[in-house]
Amino acid sequence: GMGGKTDDVDRFEKDIREEFEKKRPFGIQDLAIGGNEVMALCDLEPSPMVGRILNHLLEHVLDEPEDNTRETLESLAREFYLREKEENSH
Repeated sequence: GMGGKTDDVDRFEKDIREEFEKKRPFGIQDLAIGGNEVMALCDLEPSPMVGRILNHLLEHVLDEPEDNTRETLESLAREFYLREKEENSH
């Protein structure tokens, strides 16, 4: 059957993910909201801006781990996005 191959790939990806998580204890994937939420919130298409917002949230949460809640991150994302949009429209 086809079963064997995908198991190897899964295991490979798992190893990579574990390596990655060892080096970086906290990453964008650990934020309370992700790219989809950011896009919905700010009415964005997938774009570099989404990544910038997520990076901004990540930096904030690394300083203030207790802020890693959906409500807090949503309001931070919105503030950051509006500020960026202002600056870029001049």
